[in-house]
Amino acid sequence: MLEVRDIKKTFSKGLVHKKYLRAVDGVSFTIGEKETFGLVGESGCGKTTVGRLILRLMEPDAGDVVFNGTNITGLNKPDLRKMRPKMQILFQDADSSLHPRMRIRESVAEPLKLYNLVPESDIEKKVVELLEMVGLQKEHLNRYPHELSGGQNQRVVLARVLALGPQFIVADEPTSALDVSVQAQILSLMNEMQQKYGFSCLFISHDLSVIRKMTSNMGVMYLGKLVETGRTEDVFETPKHPYTQALISAVRIAGSESLQKTSPIEGETPDPMNPPSGCKFHTRCPQKMDICERVEPEVVNVGNGQVACHLFE
Repeated sequence: MLEVRDIKKTFSKGLVHKKYLRAVDGVSFTIGEKETFGLVGESGCGKTTVGRLILRLMEPDAGDVVFNGTNITGLNKPDLRKMRPKMQILFQDADSSLHPRMRIRESVAEPLKLYNLVPESDIEKKVVELLEMVGLQKEHLNRYPHELSGGQNQRVVLARVLALGPQFIVADEPTSALDVSVQAQILSLMNEMQQKYGFSCLFISHDLSVIRKMTSNMGVMYLGKLVETGRTEDVFETPKHPYTQALISAVRIAGSESLQKTSPIEGETPDPMNPPSGCKFHTRCPQKMDICERVEPEVVNVGNGQVACHLFE
């Protein structure tokens, strides 16, 4: 369904003495049909940037994104617009995803009108159908976003996305701003909708318990790089990279009590504007070797996954 090949994105800061931030530095992974791929890591590691690069909400500096055999990084604007209904995004803040002066009826109807998906006479019926599908009622049609809760607004956003019949969705921490009980409802709804419509998904989150529940495969990011990828259960049960081990060990994950307790991550995340040489994690790694300070590790196959660490070379 989706193949990401060595995508990169660098941001610059300053006019005279420019500094550069490699937000995404050579990230590659694949997502199969009806599969959910999880992306985890600390704040600022580049997770959200990866999602936006895939959809070309940002333009990558290098690399390719191939969707259903089409390299979308090379598409012109008219062709990209035709591709948009098939690739959608759920943003973290549902409230800011909806126009504050548009009623819910108008917000959900907007994509239907924009892409002429249903006749004008059938739009109202379709809007009601979409809202009921995500657990809302007719009474919500004439309300504004500020009159709904955060969970209800996220349901409205999901209805807008599903109106286009997407084949791929980027879910950028869609439940992080919600109460725990509401989070469970939205995650259950997303699972239900994926079963019904069969879309693939890139699920971005810092919550490891959510990643374990929602995804079949996952990747772990650190300072713009993927340090480990593999089947979700394999990564949780036998994490390879020291950073992954520390992340999973730091939180209590249901079903992971058998994991051996590892040393906590020490120190602060390095300045992304001035990252360390060699392995970017070596300044905080309890298992670092001399080579880690000098040479950046290659990505190698380990079992059913991949890891970028000198311990496995």
